[in-house]
Amino acid sequence: TNHIGHFLLTLRLLDVLEKSGPSRVVSVSSAASFMPEMLGLNISDVYADGESRYGPWWAYGRSKLANVLFATELSKRLGPESKVYVNSCHPGGIKTNLQVHVTSDLKSQYGDMANAFLDSTIGKLMMPSSMGAVTQLYLATSPEIEQNDIRGRYFHPQAREVSPSKLLTDENQQQLWKQSIEITKAYLPTDVAVV
Repeated sequence: TNHIGHFLLTLRLLDVLEKSGPSRVVSVSSAASFMPEMLGLNISDVYADGESRYGPWWAYGRSKLANVLFATELSKRLGPESKVYVNSCHPGGIKTNLQVHVTSDLKSQYGDMANAFLDSTIGKLMMPSSMGAVTQLYLATSPEIEQNDIRGRYFHPQAREVSPSKLLTDENQQQLWKQSIEITKAYLPTDVAVV
């Protein structure tokens, strides 16, 4: 659901977004979107969770890459004249209770020492939750988005545009789009223009 749910919801709302433009779609990804690239996964690995190489972090990285691929492809399909501005972002490492899952995974895989290291450094490496939505809010509300025609771009904290993963290619975007349509077609409105 890290990708398919967002894909389906966005396309079901697209007519309303277009009629109420200017409007925004902000796809919240993660720095984990670079994991498939760093792990040297080929494109078939990016979409196949049932492979023998499956792992929760790999799957998370693939889903976060899918968020960026989707936002960029949607922006292209809508075109430069659209009043719907689509971008994606990594909000940053935010200190929340979600790290409980990370530390329990580390402890089970690497023992107490790794867990203690993470616990002692997490507060120093992560932003407070009060800063966690700055990049998303910039993309969702800043007048600069329309003024500077910012669309199909990827941002890191705090609202800085950066280059996305090298796996962000036209071919990969189109492949993900095609697969996503196939999975969701029974739930899509028949008049979705970007299909």
